[in-house]
Amino acid sequence: MRRIFISDEIKSKLPEIRLGLLEADIRVVNNISELDDRLEQEIDILFNKYEVEDIKNRPIIEATRNAYKNLGKDPNRYRPSAEALSRRIVQGKGLYQVNNAVDIVNWLSFVSGFSIGAYDLNQIVGDIYLDIAPEGVPYEAIGRGKLNVSSLPALKDDQGYFGTPTSDSDRTCIKPSTSKMIMVFYDFNGKADLDLWLKQSAEWFEQFAGAENINTDILK
Repeated sequence: MRRIFISDEIKSKLPEIRLGLLEADIRVVNNISELDDRLEQEIDILFNKYEVEDIKNRPIIEATRNAYKNLGKDPNRYRPSAEALSRRIVQGKGLYQVNNAVDIVNWLSFVSGFSIGAYDLNQIVGDIYLDIAPEGVPYEAIGRGKLNVSSLPALKDDQGYFGTPTSDSDRTCIKPSTSKMIMVFYDFNGKADLDLWLKQSAEWFEQFAGAENINTDILK
């Protein structure tokens, strides 16, 4: 598994922080009808379970929002991705479907409440570090243009920052050509069952993305 480190600075400000990690070889395709059907079932469950104003109080989402506040970042302006996905579903807008791998990640995210990043390992250079992004650090975020990631918990490699719980970068996103992926659960709650969610992730990626050589870990 690619080496990943959590900085002492972010640990000092967010002592319960953990990363759930899954690395695998995958096959990326556009549409799988069985996956689409499962997504629709889970979307219906979430739609009927919550009101929009309830979403931010889901424990794992609430912990992510509190982490942003502790770092001086406004969680309403830079919504964690799990919150944004869940709000979209409860508002009846459904999900943007991209490809099987991205759809699985979105599925895991809105069901669990974790903001999750998924990255093309072949586009990551060197070791990976989770740190607090400094001032003046933007990157091209997926579907958002320039995103100001300063003061966010952010992943970086030798080429710069590429992932946050709000949105990931175009540089490392999952594309049709992706063959090796690393997925990151951002856990600021410290009490959730990451082992369970990593096991579920492995099963879904095996079933819907032909995943092989799967490795999982929890980093504290």
